[in-house]
Amino acid sequence: MALSKQTLALIVVSAYIIFATCKNAHSAPTKLEAKPSDKPNTKGTPGQKADVANMVAKQMQAVEKKINEFNASLKKRPKNPKSSSPRSRECISECDEVFGAAVDDIKKTLDSLKSLNLVKANFDVSAVATNVDTCNDCFNDMGKGGDPEVKKFGDWVRKITGDALAALQKAA
Repeated sequence: MALSKQTLALIVVSAYIIFATCKNAHSAPTKLEAKPSDKPNTKGTPGQKADVANMVAKQMQAVEKKINEFNASLKKRPKNPKSSSPRSRECISECDEVFGAAVDDIKKTLDSLKSLNLVKANFDVSAVATNVDTCNDCFNDMGKGGDPEVKKFGDWVRKITGDALAALQKAA
């Protein structure tokens, strides 16, 4: 079930990016001579894009640090007999895998931000959130309302990535 949610999320994100790219390609005006009376368009200027890129880069670096810390704490759980069911160990292993993918996506995000490719950064940030959601989904599938710590962490990541996505979309 987690795989299908992740696949669906990637399809939705891909469709959005394709739509946004096509929309921008079709609506791009031809280069015109600026008239002295024309007001400059400040939306999406290189300076604004750089500011957004720097802000999002800091957010992603914080997320990367927290993912690594949280993953390390999850890996310690199997040593505790109270949280050491076979299914929880399976989820911990899955989380380790998807958290690794999330860190890779953060690195891709940072590269995209360096080149001010905000559309690609948008896609990469979405992938970070999707990977963290996959970990939470595994624990939710176990029943009992999932794992409160994993849920809290997932909510925090969704908040940070949601803020980053909003800033990227506004600047793009």
